[in-house]
Amino acid sequence: MITTDELKRDFGTEISVIVLACRVFVGTATEDELAIFISTNNIDWQKVYTITRIHQLRPVVYKVLYRIDFPKEIKDKLQADCMHIAMHNQEHARELTRIYDQLDKAGVMAIPYKG
Repeated sequence: MITTDELKRDFGTEISVIVLACRVFVGTATEDELAIFISTNNIDWQKVYTITRIHQLRPVVYKVLYRIDFPKEIKDKLQADCMHIAMHNQEHARELTRIYDQLDKAGVMAIPYKG
């Protein structure tokens, strides 16, 4: 696995924060490693937010970062985004259930597929 120093050198501080957060999420890094990296580097948090939004990583990054000290403005934006995403996903699940039930009543076998 690429080291934190190599990440920072090759991709920059903000990408490193995101990769480390993803590693913590999947269990290949610790929260302490991430916290130390954050406390010892100058981080452009708006850039972290923008990159996580573009790559659709906000829920993963927020789940890891919400326990770590970082700017409230970015934390609040991530939290609001995650709430919006969760509500949107809930709406999709309700619609899937509605369509699935209608197909079932009509005798059509449906296999939900996400792709």
